[in-house]
Amino acid sequence: MKKIRGFTLSEVLITLVIIGIIAAISIPALIQTTNNLEYITAYKKLYSELCNFHIRLKADNGGYFDNLFSDENTTYETFIKYFNKAYKCSKGVTDDYCFPEYKHGNNDASTYQAENTTSLVLNDGMILIFDCFSSDCTNKTELNESIGCVRIRADLNGLKKPNIVGRDIFDFYITEERIIVRGDPATRTYSEGKNYYWNKGYKILSEGTL
Repeated sequence: MKKIRGFTLSEVLITLVIIGIIAAISIPALIQTTNNLEYITAYKKLYSELCNFHIRLKADNGGYFDNLFSDENTTYETFIKYFNKAYKCSKGVTDDYCFPEYKHGNNDASTYQAENTTSLVLNDGMILIFDCFSSDCTNKTELNESIGCVRIRADLNGLKKPNIVGRDIFDFYITEERIIVRGDPATRTYSEGKNYYWNKGYKILSEGTL
């Protein structure tokens, strides 16, 4: 009879160990790449929606934004009109946070943002909070010119982690001319470079990467 030779136990174990090592090296990198693509897609989607909002709002108001962002309530009501099924999560209304505590992109131990901040929750789960700069859109906060109406801080995946600036937390600015992303040459952090965590949104738009 013809003898059929199989693998020995040691050969099988060595093969499994090699496969395990390769998996341990490649799977985390694959997960990281997948997560990055999700953040990039979500960021571009939100940016597109904000640009469309800006175009429609400007058309409906004769090209001027005076008093549309004069205070918190006015700002939220302005946005709700243009974002389908968006709702306002008010301070103290729910037991859950309306906007997550988050860390800067260097992942330091400090966390920022009070847990009961009022926010706008979009129909896809993204969360926006607003800092009203100026009712006549002439504020210079974080910008190189006196053109700011309001700053939008967004969490792309809602309350889910990682809640880190430059990963799922990003800033946008509304001016009468356009939506400006943080890291754009019009913003003061531009000089820090595209890899600075607050500037990662600009890197996404200009290079397509995080």
